[in-house]
This record gives sequence, C-alpha cells and structure tokens, in this order.
Amino acid sequence: MSSTHVSLVALLVAAVAAGMTCLLLLRKESNALHRTLAGLLGATALANFANGVGLLDEAHALFWRRMAMVGELAQPAALLYIGLAILKPSQGRTNPSMLWPARVTGSVGFVLMVLTGTGHVYQVHELGDGQAAIGLVAWAGRIAYAFIVLGMALGLAQLEVVLSASREPVRYQLKFILIGL
Repeated sequence: MSSTHVSLVALLVAAVAAGMTCLLLLRKESNALHRTLAGLLGATALANFANGVGLLDEAHALFWRRMAMVGELAQPAALLYIGLAILKPSQGRTNPSMLWPARVTGSVGFVLMVLTGTGHVYQVHELGDGQAAIGLVAWAGRIAYAFIVLGMALGLAQLEVVLSASREPVRYQLKFILIGL
C-alpha cells in the first residue's frame, strides 16, 4: 500500500471524526457527555488529518508530525473526561477525588503540547546520503509517548470501572458505542 493510499485513509478517518464532532456539538440536546466525546473525536480528527497531510506534503512533514502529536496528546485527558461525563453530576464532576486524574493528565498533556510545538519532541536528522528523517529528541520524545500510552490506559481503566458500575441497558449501549469508536 503506497503512502498516498495510507494518507487518503487517514484523511477519510479525519473527515468522519470531524463530521461526528460537528454532529455532537450542533445537537439541540447536547450535554456534557456529547461535548467531551466531541473533544475526543476532534483530537482524533486533528491527529489523523495531520498524519494524512504529512504523508502528502513531505516538505512540511515535521510541522504535520508535530500537529499530529498535539492531537494525540489531547486524547488521554479527553478520554478521562468522558468517564467523568458518563457519571451523574453528583457522583463525578463535583467529587475532587474523581476529577484530579483528569486535571493532572490534561495539565501534563498541555505542557507536552507546548514542548512539541517548540521543537523539543521532534527534530530533523540528516542522514548520510543527503536525505532527512524526522526523529525523536531523546528525553522529551520518550516522555511524550510514555504519557500517551499510560494516559490512554488510565482512561480505559476508568471507563471500565464506570461502565461496570452503570445499569444494564445503558452499560451495554455505551460499551457498543465506545467499542465501535
């Protein structure tokens, strides 16, 4: 499969995620769950759009890789906020013990986004044959990817706990929706 086909698939996924984001935000009966799910889908759309365009525009590949990383760094906090939005307002959003992991994850993600934007995560490496490749900066790149993996694992664990505690029909409806995403 050529890079053009891969980029078209990434752009298609970005368009679907952006469309779903718009539908969720423009609903008349929008609530906190719709807005947080739209935030996650928006971050997914940004990451896929940047990855797709980065494959097509090799002259600006570093810029697009950084934009994709910004979208990827926003996903763990958005996933944690979805878990909080599923809970009733009296259970999760007002309880500080439930809110602090999402706030810390969002803050760390924001700091890593700033580091990504300022060039501390990716850089261009010149290869011996005159070609260039995008590579990770030693410490910040590893921290960013470790954050994404651990943050997503924390978000999925929280979703599992929230969905396990919810009632039967709602639980299975939400699980099928989230598994489909």
